[in-house]
Amino acid sequence: MHPDSEEAIFQKIQEIIVNVTGNSPRDIFPGARLVDDLGFESMEDVEVLQALEEEYHITITQDDVGDLLTFHHLHQMIVKKVEEKTSR
Repeated sequence: MHPDSEEAIFQKIQEIIVNVTGNSPRDIFPGARLVDDLGFESMEDVEVLQALEEEYHITITQDDVGDLLTFHHLHQMIVKKVEEKTSR
């Protein structure tokens, strides 16, 4: 599996969330709501986003995270950022 494939990115985001929040991997699925289901609070948000920036060598702005409600939204945003970085 290529490290920048959607599936690999899904697994890496899931792994980071498990490490930061202590959630079980089975609790992290596309429809899982970041705040209500996964318990994201401001500190977890920052830790997860920083880990993703470091992992993929991307920059995540406040505008990028404004509309993130579910794991799916987060996953798609990271996939898009990685694709943009790769296409440069």
